[in-house]
Amino acid sequence: MKLTVALVTYNRPEYLQYAITAVLDQTFNDFEFLILDNGSTSKTAEVIKSFSDSRIKYIRNEKNDIEFINYPFEIAQGEYIIITHDDDVMEKTFLEREVGILDKFNDVSMVGTGVSHINSKGKVIKGKVIKLEQDKRFFKYDYIKEYFLKGNYLACPTLMMRIATVKEHKLKYNFEVGPMVDLYLNFQFNLQDKAIYFISDSLYRYRIHDKQDSGINGISMEFKIIPFLKKLLADSKQTDLAKQYEQAALSQLVYSLTVKFVLGKLSFKAYTENLKEVRKRGLKCSKYLFFWLIKGLFKSGAKRIKDFLIKKR
Repeated sequence: MKLTVALVTYNRPEYLQYAITAVLDQTFNDFEFLILDNGSTSKTAEVIKSFSDSRIKYIRNEKNDIEFINYPFEIAQGEYIIITHDDDVMEKTFLEREVGILDKFNDVSMVGTGVSHINSKGKVIKGKVIKLEQDKRFFKYDYIKEYFLKGNYLACPTLMMRIATVKEHKLKYNFEVGPMVDLYLNFQFNLQDKAIYFISDSLYRYRIHDKQDSGINGISMEFKIIPFLKKLLADSKQTDLAKQYEQAALSQLVYSLTVKFVLGKLSFKAYTENLKEVRKRGLKCSKYLFFWLIKGLFKSGAKRIKDFLIKKR
């Protein structure tokens, strides 16, 4: 079998049916479809059982356990694996395009795609989130270095991985690092000799809604991941990269805080308290701070002006 598609779900029946339908309607069909119910108490089981397809394997965990997300790595029968989200929607050629890259390039261990954003009702609100016109291949350390000035644009639910690489390096989601386990895994992959491939086309519709960790706990998530990624790089004998990463990550926090504050999503008290914490963590004047601060002011200022002009109409 070529591919394992794993979808871990928890209490999102209103979105789940669309995610399942999109997987079953793919132009590529040589895959097993693991739907893992992580202790849902809602109508999740009813939604899953309403589909009749021999590729579906329904596995239920009796209680919600975050480590259940790693279970697909243990039971996958495919040569490749993707662990995707229950509230998003794949474009029809998504799997075909990703499998094609892994089949074509033996030196690629992971492939992801660009995304579009949809709202809770499925309407596209941003057609191309990542403004890259061409596909890109990241060789060892390349993605990590690019992260310093571009942030993380490898969307977790789009990432298809070689099982051989996962098993060789004993890779999985490390929940000790907090909710940003996807970024940690991306760094782990880019520390290996094989490359990461990014398909610039937006082949995945990523849903934006108010129940996502990134929207609720975004700042605390970023604070928590920094010492773990710094240690990962240092343990890999990449001391200089570790130092650069720390300054870039702290500067990205300044960016996030500034945008939230200017847009009125963060109080002045919370803004100043978080800035104190950033300085306490060791933020220094650097090209990264200058870049991310200017970007934050420009982005938030432009958004305020746009909103003002819309209200004036």
